[in-house]
This record gives sequence, structure tokens and C-alpha cells, in this order.
Amino acid sequence: MKRFLSLCVAGSYSILIGACVGAITWLFLTLIFSGINLIWYDFIFKINNNYLVLFVCILGGIMVGLCQKYFGKYPKTMPIVLKEFKETKRVEYKSLHKSIISALIILWFGASLGPEAALSGIVGGLVTLSGDLLKYGFKRKEIENDINEILIESSIESTIGIIFAAPLYGFYSLISNKDKIKKAKTIVYVLTISSGFYVFDLLSKLDNRASFITRFSKANIGKRELLFFIPLLIVGLLLTLYYKKMGSVLNKILKPLDDYKVIKAVLGGGLLAILGITIPYIFFSGEHELKDIILNWKSLGLAWLLIICFFKLLATELCISTGWIGGHLFPIMFSGITMGFAISIIFGVDPVFSACVVATTFLSAIMENYIVAIFLLVLFFPINLAIFIIISAILGVELIKKYNSTQNNLLN
Repeated sequence: MKRFLSLCVAGSYSILIGACVGAITWLFLTLIFSGINLIWYDFIFKINNNYLVLFVCILGGIMVGLCQKYFGKYPKTMPIVLKEFKETKRVEYKSLHKSIISALIILWFGASLGPEAALSGIVGGLVTLSGDLLKYGFKRKEIENDINEILIESSIESTIGIIFAAPLYGFYSLISNKDKIKKAKTIVYVLTISSGFYVFDLLSKLDNRASFITRFSKANIGKRELLFFIPLLIVGLLLTLYYKKMGSVLNKILKPLDDYKVIKAVLGGGLLAILGITIPYIFFSGEHELKDIILNWKSLGLAWLLIICFFKLLATELCISTGWIGGHLFPIMFSGITMGFAISIIFGVDPVFSACVVATTFLSAIMENYIVAIFLLVLFFPINLAIFIIISAILGVELIKKYNSTQNNLLN
């Protein structure tokens, strides 16, 4: 009876926490997009003055630098949040206000970054806080403590699933656990993720916000596409090496400015403005701009597609290296798809197939996690490309690990 009661409490709480996670995610994204629309689409882009763009980005740099100086290195990136969770089964929540303020400023002022980094820390921290409160309640009621631990862990796992719009990612973390999976944990996860997605979807429909997900049309796969599968995979890996090398070089160049956070962030804002003024699609994360690329990639032509791909990645790494911290998941995917379209023009490969293989390989190799890449990209590309997504993601991770291992051996 006691165990049944604890399961009922855990189930009810997981539904409630899932609904809160969905609502918080929706609210945070609403704040981001409202700020971007107000600053950029209702003001800057209407006036269409390059000096105004430069002024706004420099102003953003000053604010980002001040946040870095007085708050610290916020928001936390998703790898840091996941590492913290794996090591402690918690996400620190005392600095939530610092993460929220820093993230909103960075994204409002046009950074070529996504919101997933900030969301993982914000929602994960709030779930941990509520878990602490629940733990106190369980102890007072003398309900089995192991149910509470399952609830906290499953809540954070389902949070990651909601952020990625990929609920199967959290379920994978359950079935891949080496220990015997407890039915309670699976039930809690399903309830949390279901209520979270329901609330997020309901609120998104109410404000008619465009979805993060852009569905591609069906790909035509023939002998030519199969022949170019490996070359496209190699292109994705080369993009990975370019992006990582660029980040390493920028960090070395900017290291003397580590103690001058405002100057460093202002420099980042100025360079972001220059890139954004001269090259389209540089500002913002790219998830909504992707729809425009899909419609207009042919008219843009080969040269512009290559320029947009390489300089979008440069802008993303410039932001991160100068203290404009955020997620690079969507900019990476956007650049990979853009490169895929460019390869399609050169060799006459089906554009959807080309974009899929390059973007999947690039994303999985950067994250070194094929599970996230698979569960995210299957939402974008047609079902007849599912097997190519799986193979590209796995090979992307394995090949980049092999390359890194070889490089380390050579250095040693």
C-alpha cells in the first residue's frame, strides 16, 4: 500500500512537473522571439540602416560583457549541464536569474546561437529545485525515498527531451541504463514528457508561433545518390574539422582579452554586425531562417550558399569565443543543410538527400552523440531517409572519434 501511494504521488507530480516544464519552455521562447521581433523586425530591419545595426550589436556587446563581468560565465552550455547532471544527478539552480538575464540579452541582440543551452540549465535547475522540495515532502510523509530519486532523474531526462523536441531521446536514456529498469521510472518519464509536450503544443497553438521543425519534401534516391553517400559523409566531417579548428584558433587569438570581458564582448558584437550586414542569414540561430533557405537555395546560387555556410559557422564561434554564450545546435544544422544544397548544385545530387547526409554527419560529429542527432533530424527529413540518417550519425561519431584518437597518438 505504501509503495502504491508513493507511485501515485510520483505520477501526479510528474504530470505537474511536465506541464510546468512545457509552460516554462514556451514562456522562455516567447520572451526570446518577442524581443527579437521588437528590436529587429519592428525597428532595425524596417529602418534598414547599417549604422543602426552596428550600434545595436555593440550595445548588446556592452551588456553581454557586463553580464560576464558581474554574473560569471552564463548561461551554461548544454554539455556542461549534462555533465553536471551525470555527476551529481542535479542541476544547480541558485544562479537561475543570471542564466535567464544573460541568455535573453545574448539572443535578443542577434547572436548566431540557439536557445537550447540556456533552456537546459534553466529548466533543469527548476526541476531540481522542485525535486528538492518533493524530497523534503517525501521524507516527512515517510514515503519510499527511491521513488523520489527516480522522479528527479526522470524529470531532468524528460526535460532534455522536451528541449530537443525529441521525447525518444529521454526514453533511450532509460532503456540504455545498465541496471534493471524500474517500471516506476518508465511510467514517470512517459507521464512527464507527455504532459510537457501537451502543454507546450497547446500554448504554441494559442500564439500561432512557427514551429522549430521544418519538414523537407520526400527525397528521390537513385544510383547517383548512393554513389555520393560517402563523399557527402566526408564533406560533413570536413565541416566538423573546419568548425573545431576555427574555434581553437579564435580562442587562442582572443585569450589576451580574457580579463577584459566587456571589450571582448563588444568586439564580438561589432564583428557579428559586420558579418550580418554583408551576408544574409548570419543573425539568429537559423531554425526559422531555414525555411527561407529551403525555398530560395536555387536562386541564391553556389557561391552564396558556400559563403553563408562558412560564415554562419564563423559567426557562431565568434559569439561563443567572445562571451556570447549559447547553443550551436541549430546554427550547425543550418550550415550543414546549406552546404548540402551547395553540393547538390555542383554534382546534381538530390538536394534533400545531400542536405540530410551532410547535416546529420556534421551534427553528430560535433556533438559526438549519434542518438541526439538521429532523434532530432528524423523530425526534419522524410521517412525514406531514416536509414541514411542512422548510418550517417553513427559513422560521423565513430570516424571523428577515430580521427581524434589518431591525432592524440601523433602528438604523444
